[in-house]
This record gives sequence, structure tokens and C-alpha cells, in this order.
Amino acid sequence: MATGAIRIVDEYATANIKERIEIILDNYPNFLEIMDGFEESLKYLIINGRKMAKRRSRGDLGVRVQTSGFSDPTANAAVDSVMLTEAIRSGNMDAELKGIECPEQYRKEAEVIREMRDDYFLVKAQIKTLPWQDYRVLDSYLNGSHDLVKLAEEADCTYDGVKNRLKRARNRIRKSTALYLERKYENN
Repeated sequence: MATGAIRIVDEYATANIKERIEIILDNYPNFLEIMDGFEESLKYLIINGRKMAKRRSRGDLGVRVQTSGFSDPTANAAVDSVMLTEAIRSGNMDAELKGIECPEQYRKEAEVIREMRDDYFLVKAQIKTLPWQDYRVLDSYLNGSHDLVKLAEEADCTYDGVKNRLKRARNRIRKSTALYLERKYENN
């Protein structure tokens, strides 16, 4: 169930717990980068939504009007970016979405991204609970640093043996992660 990055947030939002775990495992090596990319894209949309709201409130004359005595656009952009990142990650987006059309859409997307990031770290924590050999094999495989043949050589095991070890480890991760996610989502 490899998921294209463009659809992963939408799929994750509608997925059940088992499907969410599969999405994370299937995209494990670059899952955080995917989340960072969606977070940056959401920030881009919000910043542009703010600009549009500002233009509408002033009347778009096509002329920049300085509204205060001091102007440091670079610093303002950096501070806005940091504040927006913090708002997305904390879920406290009221001030950041003030005046923007359809704020609930942005709020919902930020919530899904936050859930994805949290769930990823839970899967990662569950992988760390595996016995050392299983952990080493699964982590190397998921991160893409080793293929099955190389893992079999390093573990002094057959190809089928490594394949079975991976299957058992993934099943164990699915079960243990599902227990925690069920508790998490029943409380929400």
C-alpha cells in the first residue's frame, strides 16, 4: 500500500488504525520529511491566505503602504514562520488563522499532520522494543540501508529466514502500536 506523498494526508485522515500503521511503515524512511513538506506547504497556504485577507481589508491598490514606523520584512517573515510552525505543532492556531477564509480546513489539515507525526514516533518507539536482532533487521530494512540479501548475509541466515523474521517483527509492531493507538483515539 505504498502511498504517493501528494495523497498521504488525505488517506491518513480517513484511514483506520491498521491502515495508519501501514502508511507509516510503508513510508518509514522519509516519513518525517513528508510531514515537514506538508507542514511547509500548509504554512505557505496560510501565509498567502493572510496576504489575501490583508489586501481585501485595505483594498488592493497595487501600492505598498507602510503601516508602522519600522520595517524589517526578513525578520518579520522569519518570526511568522517560526510562530506558524509552533501553532501547527501545538494545535493552537486561532491567532494564526484570524481573517483567513475557511480556517477549519487549515485547522483540520494541521491536526492530521500532528497526528501523523505523533503516530510515527509511537511506531518508532515500538520498533525499539523489539529484541536486538529483530530490531537491527527491521530498522535496517525499513530505513532502506539493507536489502533482504544483505540482511541475510549479515545475520548469517537464509533469505527466507530473514524474510520470516521481518514479517514477524512487522506483525509485532502492528499489534503493539495498534494497542496504543486504540487507547489514544478512544480518548479523543
